[in-house]
Amino acid sequence: PICLSFGEKAKEIVALLDTGNLLVDPLTKTPVVLVEATVLQDILPERIARLSSAVFAGDFSSSSDWDLGEGWEKRVRLLSFSGVGEKKGFMLGLRSDELLIRTHARGEEEPRRILQALIGLYHPPAAGGACTHLYQALLPASLMTAE
Repeated sequence: PICLSFGEKAKEIVALLDTGNLLVDPLTKTPVVLVEATVLQDILPERIARLSSAVFAGDFSSSSDWDLGEGWEKRVRLLSFSGVGEKKGFMLGLRSDELLIRTHARGEEEPRRILQALIGLYHPPAAGGACTHLYQALLPASLMTAE
């Protein structure tokens, strides 16, 4: 389990440790945690959800969608990606306030705390995959070894 927080709102979800997730922010080289956008819709502003969906679909037609307000403009990144079964595209990245990774590996009782983790909002196909209900995020292995 992981817990993401944006401002006063937080959400706990299940993540899969994915050694194949090598996505990083091209500017800062920060690893990206991929999260299904729909699982965060109750803690993110509706405007961010709409923008994320449009960006993932390749629709950059409305410049008014980028007027984010409320401090969100400092959190947003535009991430290019390519993946298995996906053509190249873009997704919205959001800088969280905190990411807690709850693990008991190596005798760790306290969750691993990562400030300002980068969250990539992924929009899976409507049909979903066989594992859709088991996890909602892909956690890069590099976050488990970072100090």
